[in-house]
Amino acid sequence: PFQAAGSMSIVPVLLASVPQDPQQQQQQPFFCSLPILADAALAELLFHSPTVAFLQLHPSTQLALEAAQTLSEAGGDLSASLREQEQQEQRNLVENNSAASITAKDERARNGQVNWHAICEQIITSWFETFVKVQDSGFKEKLDSQMKYCCKMRLKCTKRSVLAFLHLCAVNELIFLEHQDNPEEGFCGISGFNVSPNRSTEFYNRFVTLRRGRFQSFDASDAPAYHEKLRISHVEEHSVRNIFRNVCLVPKDPARWTEAFDGMTPFVFTKTKKQSVPRASRARPPRPSGNGGA
Repeated sequence: PFQAAGSMSIVPVLLASVPQDPQQQQQQPFFCSLPILADAALAELLFHSPTVAFLQLHPSTQLALEAAQTLSEAGGDLSASLREQEQQEQRNLVENNSAASITAKDERARNGQVNWHAICEQIITSWFETFVKVQDSGFKEKLDSQMKYCCKMRLKCTKRSVLAFLHLCAVNELIFLEHQDNPEEGFCGISGFNVSPNRSTEFYNRFVTLRRGRFQSFDASDAPAYHEKLRISHVEEHSVRNIFRNVCLVPKDPARWTEAFDGMTPFVFTKTKKQSVPRASRARPPRPSGNGGA
């Protein structure tokens, strides 16, 4: 013990639970430094309670109640500190799990963007190689104006890839495009298309493979054989349809996706018009003047 101000001494105290039942599990003792006052009532309180303290007493005229309160408050402060530490650890764990979930989601999104970016580079390269070989000047002019408009509008890689894919399929007679004179109308000037029934399996399989992240060349020497349509899950089928929905090219009958891919019904440009109120009509009417507005 060391002498503090006045007659009070600060001594290290070992507190341990002493259960009355020997079979009961003993609690872990802990050390603390407390001001201890010599008093008969305090000694009786300590040695007849479930707590034993090993300490050195020094004479004092202070009441024992103060020391007993000091012991009780110290134990309460320690319990509160332990609870606060446990709650903080739980909060940190929840925050770490949440951050890990967000990071994984962002990573998947970035991978998807990089995937379409790589596809776009491949398919645009193939588009330029094919474009220079097109003999029909009118058709070639439409393809050129549509691609220029796509670049001018800075469309995302997904839409640029779809446009280039549809152009390549049209050049290779997998589909038959319907064009608008103005590229600002429809999807970059495409008002719809029909899938060639004889090449429908190839068109479908090529697009599914494109969505999976791989562009298949239209070169006859590299082109694989397409004997039967790929079997895909409902989730992947939904994703394939969403890509066409994003460019507003959907079956004329929205419920006949299978028939549209088989060439039995056309894809048409259908843009859902949102009910919007012009900005001028959304303006609030002027408040009446204070004189009644007469």
